Amino acid sequence: MKSLTYLVALGITLSIMACSTQKTIPAPKTYSLIGQWEGCDGRIIEFTKEDDIIIGRCIALGGLGTYGFTLNEVGYEVEAQGNNTYKGRVKWRKTGQKDPFWKNVEITIDGNSYEDQGSDSCGREMARVKS
Repeated sequence: MKSLTYLVALGITLSIMACSTQKTIPAPKTYSLIGQWEGCDGRIIEFTKEDDIIIGRCIALGGLGTYGFTLNEVGYEVEAQGNNTYKGRVKWRKTGQKDPFWKNVEITIDGNSYEDQGSDSCGREMARVKS
């Protein structure tokens, strides 16, 4: 009888440990740029992989319309550098200037947070759009 009681107690203990272990495992972070990102002015940039290059297109203009950007216009061309970093170029337009120009950009992804060096103030920090 003691052995049966011991086995039942052991089984209950292991079940409790297994349940609590499952609840404490954190969800894995993603470091992928692929997907949609929203800036503070309502712009949404969608990044897709095309061959070896990652292309960012404006799928919602937000404040970018003021500068002459159009829907689906390519605004980023980058390549992966490591787990969560990307380098390439970002398109700029100035008000009153017809032709765009490109600037270097370095992007870092941390879960649902996007940060870069090279974009304007609403493009430097963006949040992943939940699908």
